[in-house]
Amino acid sequence: MGQHQEVTKASRDKGVFRAGPKGFMVCLIALAVMPVACSRVPADSENTLKQTEPLLAQQHWDAAIPLLKQRLLERPRDAAAHFYLGRCYLNGSRPALGVAEGEFQVALSLFYQDGRRSPITEFSDDYFELRCCLEMAKARLRQLQFAMAVGASPTVIRQLIQRCQDTADQARRVAPDAAEVKQLQEIINNIRRPSIPPLPPRRPESAVPA
Repeated sequence: MGQHQEVTKASRDKGVFRAGPKGFMVCLIALAVMPVACSRVPADSENTLKQTEPLLAQQHWDAAIPLLKQRLLERPRDAAAHFYLGRCYLNGSRPALGVAEGEFQVALSLFYQDGRRSPITEFSDDYFELRCCLEMAKARLRQLQFAMAVGASPTVIRQLIQRCQDTADQARRVAPDAAEVKQLQEIINNIRRPSIPPLPPRRPESAVPA
């Protein structure tokens, strides 16, 4: 995976968020990818892709969205375009976490329908699947962080945690030994671990009369 360079802004992927009234710390994984790659497509859409590539490379997420939408109007089954669009919605100036998650899910579905062939030439088949899972995990973790920040009910929090766990399980099936997968599981475990309240102060023993 050394050939897949990390170009995600450090400010986006520092990964530390405070959530909830108690300032609970949720550490998001630094997902290491913003690939600059062309999907395997006919020539009629090459112009759209060529315009999109430098925007993605420079992390101009908002500017890339309309081009990717246009690309999907031309080729709605382009898994790579769905993947990149998910990245844009996840990292743009006004993140749309649910939309981003949906784009990653569509990208994975098309990937499976295409016989598990990566639509990005620089990515191996397993690597594309792993990246989709990890990007989806980031979207779900951010949704969980937001829910905790606004004081969502325990039922909602448990449901969101389970969704994060489902994504972690999916990523583990692809690359069980990947460091990012292990980090993702550690984050989920830390969120699930109940905090232990401090012991009450010990009351001084009363003096015994002589």
